[in-house]
Amino acid sequence: MASRLHAIKSAHLNVVGAMIDVRAFRLLTHDERRQLTGGHRLYGKWNFSGAPTKPYYLVFQHLVIQAIENIHNLSWKADFVFDQQNQLAPLAARLYSRMKASGTEYPVFSRMGDVIFSSRLERPGLQAADLLAHCWYQYVFHGKQTKPEIRRVMNSLTQRSDEMPFFSRETMFKLVGRLPLTDGRVLTH
Repeated sequence: MASRLHAIKSAHLNVVGAMIDVRAFRLLTHDERRQLTGGHRLYGKWNFSGAPTKPYYLVFQHLVIQAIENIHNLSWKADFVFDQQNQLAPLAARLYSRMKASGTEYPVFSRMGDVIFSSRLERPGLQAADLLAHCWYQYVFHGKQTKPEIRRVMNSLTQRSDEMPFFSRETMFKLVGRLPLTDGRVLTH
């Protein structure tokens, strides 16, 4: 594992990721969870459902945005490869298309390229992403008890980039407009 982690670190990748407090997510109202997972209202009716029982889609949207914001050449587009699976992929693909189509409203979305869902056996990058996700979990939840090789690599990654974004109860409350943003504004639905 240590050699694979070192290979990932030496590739100078921009690591993107996020974590979510699932218990806090489930405490939100049904409509708030819909909003956070991609739901969209038009004239008071939901014209895109979101997935109020699946916090995955809040993190999914965040990761897409985080990845395209990390592209330094503004003429480039980001293509995305996600692990192939039947449960989450259909709505993820529709949500991705919806985000991409709103590129005129949100210019950063115009830098979204293609999205595919592929087997991790055919895409080594997905194996690297799985390894990093596992290591982040170990690093965050086990602290000093984390294996030394994992701790060493994760410490070096956190020095190169921001800490792993965390969707806490407070963060989600801000996103749905229950709490003011840091600049005093309150989001409205």
